[in-house]
Amino acid sequence: MIVRTDIAKSLEYGAKAQFLEGRNLWTPTRELIADPVTSTGKDETYVGLDDPPMPREAVDQVVLRGLAERGITIVNKDWETTLPVSHNAINDDRVGHVVPWMKKAGMRFEQHMDKLCWQALNGGDGTTYGLCYDGNEFFDAAHADANAEYTTAQGNLGTTALDLDGFNTIWIAAQGIKDSRGEYLEIPFDLLSVSPTGMTVAAQICNNEMAYDTGNREVNPFNGKFRYHDSVHFDSTAWVLSCTLPGFKPIIFQLREAPKLEPVWDDRSVAFEGGVRYFKFSARYWLGFSNWRYAFMGKT
Repeated sequence: MIVRTDIAKSLEYGAKAQFLEGRNLWTPTRELIADPVTSTGKDETYVGLDDPPMPREAVDQVVLRGLAERGITIVNKDWETTLPVSHNAINDDRVGHVVPWMKKAGMRFEQHMDKLCWQALNGGDGTTYGLCYDGNEFFDAAHADANAEYTTAQGNLGTTALDLDGFNTIWIAAQGIKDSRGEYLEIPFDLLSVSPTGMTVAAQICNNEMAYDTGNREVNPFNGKFRYHDSVHFDSTAWVLSCTLPGFKPIIFQLREAPKLEPVWDDRSVAFEGGVRYFKFSARYWLGFSNWRYAFMGKT
């Protein structure tokens, strides 16, 4: 005969399995814009966010031009969600409704990690996600690297509505970005991020062989060169050009502890349904901005 301890333990095993299954059901999108990093402590400091120098001809003694000591510190944050299940429900083997919830809980953690990354890219909000390594907002009209070989201010923030002409304007501006030594970076921007309201125009820019906004059958030079992604976490007019190559992504997503089920505990002092058994799922992670040059906002 099944006793309540067997049911409780079975529910715990089921919670772990359903939670993991829920995580696996969700296909993450954050990896389009965020480099994943494993954290080994409460925080991590990333220095040398600038790019290495161009090679020089080795005709004389070695000239040391190391990585710039510019960086950010990302402090991990704790996240949790907790489900109470009454002991009467456990004793009566009436917890079937809990199983789908636990699966969705796993999915929600993955959605949350995606949400954070897309929200960060949407606004470059320094208050919420930390400033860029130069002390400015991530998207700013006047970035400059102090004590660098090249200190001229540069920007990655536009005010252009999304259409083919506006896209061309921002793409040209993005191609003109230089590193802290005055060298063109030629960043291979390949992703156009938009809100759902911008998806139709994004599809035309990225996938139409002809210019969609005239009747002259002009060639669209951007066809096939960019992917697009629409995020519900983007403002309706916002759009961003970024790079999806590892090491050139605008977001650093730092994972300290992957989502998991913590040890289950009881609270018999609750005067309801024989007490409560708590199932707590938790994780530790946070994010920050990489080099501002790896993303260019067309419009907020």
